[in-house]
Amino acid sequence: MYTVEIQSIRPNEFLSVDGPASIRVIDGKLYVLGAEYGPGSSFTVMRGRRIIMKSLGDSKIDAVLGPDGKIERIDGTNEVIDIWDHELSKIHLRNSVIVVLGAMDVGKTTVTTMLVNKGVREGLKVGVIDGDPGQNDIGPPTTISASVATGFITHLTQLRNLRSIFVKTTSIEYAWDYVLSSISKLVNELRHNYNADMVVINTDGWVSEPTAVRFKLEMVKRVGADYAIVIRRGDEINDLLKELMSTARNTIVLPSPPNARVRDRDDRKIRREMGYSKYLMPSRELTINLREKPIVNLPLFNGLKYDNYIMRLIRKKS
Repeated sequence: MYTVEIQSIRPNEFLSVDGPASIRVIDGKLYVLGAEYGPGSSFTVMRGRRIIMKSLGDSKIDAVLGPDGKIERIDGTNEVIDIWDHELSKIHLRNSVIVVLGAMDVGKTTVTTMLVNKGVREGLKVGVIDGDPGQNDIGPPTTISASVATGFITHLTQLRNLRSIFVKTTSIEYAWDYVLSSISKLVNELRHNYNADMVVINTDGWVSEPTAVRFKLEMVKRVGADYAIVIRRGDEINDLLKELMSTARNTIVLPSPPNARVRDRDDRKIRREMGYSKYLMPSRELTINLREKPIVNLPLFNGLKYDNYIMRLIRKKS
């Protein structure tokens, strides 16, 4: 069941939107994930996703909300949009390689999306790499995948997968050297084969263990990152941050959102299954000419019952 709402928004007012939802701007202007949407423009919020949008003036929107979709005004005092936007605006995007780091559910994908949109606003061809084989948004799970963005997005799943490298596992700790090689290879391909003006790498949430710190530091080094963006929540990433700060690289530290969605193991499993189904589904109808392709090893005597159509085909070939 879908509902339609028309809302007026005051300047600098914040709204939270849970998908599935489609938002169309009637009047005014909205700031959404590094992009600005004016009258007549629209964007979608996918099921299970939440975005925060900010009105840049007196605005009016038309919101179509799907099942479980929701839109509500929120107090922007504790939101991090303005902080993130200010810090990310310091980055010289053209000809840069940017690595986004942080634990699980701190907003890495959101920051990556903002960087993509900021690059698109500058007219850049933005290369994007999803370096999380467990929760890949661009390609199927068990892969490191890459795309090129040429328009605004609200989530990485909207990008078309151009290239995937199969890393054989969803757990990086068992294959992290191969994962590093795959990410480095995709950076080179995006820059030289697809002429990307900048490359943004979204990473996994494995950050606390000593091996994880070594893995992330080696990634920053191998891809020649110009910027390392670290999203900090508590002290879970202190060891990595300390090592990054001791290098000469540009490290930008962002606060994590106070109300970020935390996904449990079941949520992650469902998301992984959806990632597989995107490439394995939908099924398609296949017609086989039984006169040309005889049935081999059909289990006739195991108690299965067949409909009349199948029985007629079997008798015809017997």
